Amino acid sequence: MSRYAWQTAFIELGGDGQNRLREASAAVVGLGALGGVCVTNLCRAGVGTLRFADKDRVELGNLHRQVLYDENDAKRGVFKTDAATKRLRAMNSETRLEPFQGEIGADNIGAFIKGADVVLDATDNMETRFVINKECFMQRIPWIYCGILGSRGMTANILPDDFCLSCLMPPDPIKGGYPTTHTDGVLNMIAGVMASIETAEAIKIIVGSPYVRKTLLVMDVWRNKTENINVTKDPRCLVCGQKEMFV
Repeated sequence: MSRYAWQTAFIELGGDGQNRLREASAAVVGLGALGGVCVTNLCRAGVGTLRFADKDRVELGNLHRQVLYDENDAKRGVFKTDAATKRLRAMNSETRLEPFQGEIGADNIGAFIKGADVVLDATDNMETRFVINKECFMQRIPWIYCGILGSRGMTANILPDDFCLSCLMPPDPIKGGYPTTHTDGVLNMIAGVMASIETAEAIKIIVGSPYVRKTLLVMDVWRNKTENINVTKDPRCLVCGQKEMFV
């Protein structure tokens, strides 16, 4: 049996879709709870080139939710990019891996995502997400916003000519800053659920599926709530509307 037999048997993907995945390039920003699941899913699915970035080393406090790492990684304090590369290479030797050890910011985001067919947000802060949003808009690369907090998660596909992240929320932090997992905690289950949804959307974008979601999906796995929220492009948006950010 071929490696992707059960995947290509899915009629919505098939052999043509698998070939598109093999020829595609995906970039994942962050290798934590979301990123570990994202790169695992994409690698096992057969995405041809997988680019990923993180600046951190593995710590014991990561292990309850970051599925790529184990206690030995934490004891040795290995870089997440090194541990991820080792495990992904063992999962699928056909996928080309392009790790980037360091922090993604305004000075290097352009080079990091250049040529990617889709960018996946697996970060833990809004500042980096707004950097991704701006650069993907400039390069016209579709990207997927995804955030988790406590038992809640939300994700949206940000497509060229559609709404962007700055249409959804203000680019400046609210008074006191955005809440984070450091203040509100996080359940490992919401990370796995949201990252799997995010990678499903990435694959749909790559293969050109007509079922790419156009809404903001909000989910709470503890309170059993799921909501799809319609979002429209804001003509006053400083990124995709008036474009004042680029003047």
